[in-house]
Parts: sequence; C-alpha cells; structure tokens
Amino acid sequence: IDIQKTQSRKSILITTSINPIETKELLEVFALSDVKFENVYIKEHPNLPVKLIIDSLIVKFPNYEIVSGPMSKIFEYSDIIYTANGSSVLLESVMNKKYTVSLVSLSSLPMPAIDRAPNLYFVNNAENLSKTLNEINLKIKTSISLDDKKSYLYTDEDLTLWRDFLSK
Repeated sequence: IDIQKTQSRKSILITTSINPIETKELLEVFALSDVKFENVYIKEHPNLPVKLIIDSLIVKFPNYEIVSGPMSKIFEYSDIIYTANGSSVLLESVMNKKYTVSLVSLSSLPMPAIDRAPNLYFVNNAENLSKTLNEINLKIKTSISLDDKKSYLYTDEDLTLWRDFLSK
C-alpha cells in the first residue's frame, strides 16, 4: 500500500491484542458503533489473526484491510487509533500524538499507566465509541501538543502504583 495515496482523515487504524476475548469485544463494539470510515485498517497481533473472528463472530463488520510492519510506519495510516486496552500500542499511540481510543474491557485490566493525555479517550460501549469517534472526526488537527510526556503517566520513578498493585 502506498501510504501517501491512502492516508485519509476518514480512516481508522484498529490494533488488536493477544487476548481473544478482548479482541472479539474490541471488534464487535466497533461494528456496533456504526461509524463509517473510508478506510478501516487492522494491525492484528502477530499471534492472533482476526479474519476468522470477524468472519464467524462479528455481524456487519465493515470492509477492512489487514496491515503489517512496524508500528512507526503503520501509524501513518490514520490519525485515529482504536486499540486494545491490553496492547502496548496504546502508550505508543499517545506518545506519537495520535487520537487514541481504547475500549475499557474487564478482560484486560489493569488499566494502562496513562490517564491524562489530551488525545486519549476511553470508551465502554458501542454508543460511547460512536460518539467519541464522531467528535474526533470533527476536531482532527494536524498535530497534537503534548507538553511533557512524563506528565501523562501516573507512575513515579519507584513504580509505586504498580508495586502496590502487584503486591495484592
């Protein structure tokens, strides 16, 4: 694919997880949101192909294209990234100044170590996803300003939050 020719403000990049339950839920909620995009790109987890999940379990999933390669190149496909909560792409996407939407899923707790980035949105159902994606489409900018990358993480140097969580 020639990224220069296909890049569109009307596109979305979906990145999935190794967790099949989370991946199915992520894709299902996207289909139910009924938000239309000219291009739907999916970067599947290398150990969990999604074609069978979509074809057999998801009703009315829009046309899509599976993309592969390094995320640094794949981020060029869209300004909007809809990502699995359990995926490391969530943090990468925010730091690459992409509008990032993640489905809050009980199958992928704990939440990622990010909470205040102006380009990060959490949704919990199809209606909320639809509303969020439509709002982002209306306000997409050419760049997102992140003043201080560390201010968006709620961890400290000693990783106190995670140490407390892991000790329970």
